[in-house]
Amino acid sequence: MKCNRCVPGIAVEGFKKCGSCLKRDRKAQKIKREKRISNGLCRHCGKHPPTSKTYCHICNAKMKTWRSQYKIDVIMGYGGKCICCGETEFDFLTIDHINGGGNEHRKLLKSKGYTNTIQFYRLLKVSNFPKQFQCLCYNCNCAKGACGICPHQRKREAEQFVQPPVIQLLDS
Repeated sequence: MKCNRCVPGIAVEGFKKCGSCLKRDRKAQKIKREKRISNGLCRHCGKHPPTSKTYCHICNAKMKTWRSQYKIDVIMGYGGKCICCGETEFDFLTIDHINGGGNEHRKLLKSKGYTNTIQFYRLLKVSNFPKQFQCLCYNCNCAKGACGICPHQRKREAEQFVQPPVIQLLDS
């Protein structure tokens, strides 16, 4: 897909602009945001926020709704429940790298300009929910990261290898 700003550029995956246009826009936005902050205004719209806050009430509410909707879309795109234990409580659900490597992937994304979770969710959504990710609850995700395998999965695997009891018939 071509950049919607400069015709010769190729748009970065998940965006409508090429890398140089994104950098130029981000630099301009950063300067504008820093000026607003130095003047004690809302970082987003330029209105006066409550004391010691960086966003006004309206922008804060909009961003909270926007972040929640992205998470809902991504979690639902991956089935809406933990594939290990079946947990459906939305606040507990996370996205997991199936084959590990999440730390390296985050570093790679950061080097490409993806600096937060919402940008990662946007990339997943635009990429049509790639198969190398899955939905896990926080407990299963942490256990997988710490132990290499979730206790639920370890238990299921152990149950598969349990031999059925042998029944001996008594000779009469």
